[in-house]
This record gives sequence, structure tokens and C-alpha cells, in this order.
Amino acid sequence: MRPHAIRSEVSYDESEMLSVSNKPLGRNLDGQKRKLKVTKWLGTVPVIAACSACGREFKVPLAALNRVAEAQQSLQLQFAGHSCEAGD
Repeated sequence: MRPHAIRSEVSYDESEMLSVSNKPLGRNLDGQKRKLKVTKWLGTVPVIAACSACGREFKVPLAALNRVAEAQQSLQLQFAGHSCEAGD
């Protein structure tokens, strides 16, 4: 049995995503588009992702790890609900 290929990163552009209110997501504090980048996988399931603008990390809850769609939705909702913090 061959092991799954390791994927290092996949990103979701905010223009492709909608917020919980079905409105396009905003930009970061500098006016640039934010992206959600998946940084860790468990087989084909994304488990950890980060915001490209502020670096905030989002993790999939254990209950959502059994289905790819649930894991993706969890990460996207966490990403949509956060605000990028101003840099120091």
C-alpha cells in the first residue's frame, strides 16, 4: 500500500469565499486580499490553516476530521469570523 502524497499548502482566496452573511469577505488592514492557506493535512483532510495576512492559525475540531467537507467548512468559517490584528 502506497502512502498518500503529502501536500504542503493550498490556499482559498477570499473572493472565492462568502462570509456567514453571504457577503464577500473584506480585506486586511493594509487593503490587501487575505487568503486561507492550509498548512497541515491528515491524508486528504485539511487540519490546520493560517491567514496569509496576519498569520493567525485555525484548527479543525476533532469531530470534523472524519469528513473533508466538514473540515473545509470549519476552517473557512473560522477564517471568515476573524479580524486581522494590526502589526506591532
